[in-house]
Amino acid sequence: FNLERDVRRNAHGAVLPRGNIYITFPVWSKNGLEDQQAIQKNMQQKYKQFENEVEDQLKKYNQENNLLKKAMHFRNAVQADVDKDNVKAYLREDVPRKEDVMEVGPCLQLVKTGTIWAKTGSFNGDRNTLLGSAVISSNGGVPV
Repeated sequence: FNLERDVRRNAHGAVLPRGNIYITFPVWSKNGLEDQQAIQKNMQQKYKQFENEVEDQLKKYNQENNLLKKAMHFRNAVQADVDKDNVKAYLREDVPRKEDVMEVGPCLQLVKTGTIWAKTGSFNGDRNTLLGSAVISSNGGVPV
């Protein structure tokens, strides 16, 4: 959108600045999204397993009287925590859930929540300014 002047909702409301306003919605291929959702689910399960392992090993550590076994449980808890952190690196926040997308073609999925932003600055000093979010709803499967 190209706004010729600042647009104000009301005296104390939101202001859209003069200039170009952009709306962006992420798009995924159907197969790509399904693959990433499966990976995400697997990583979440592994994360939970390592989280449980940390708790289990610390519980055993606290109950153990033998110093060597106590050290072994502590080491196992630390290793499970490291493994948990390694799995966390693969957890992605940008992978939408099934209910957060809509089909826009035989192989494309459109994320229902996008961003509204503007470019501000001079020719060489452009910067993006996030203005808010936008949500697409559907009527009978057709985006409106």
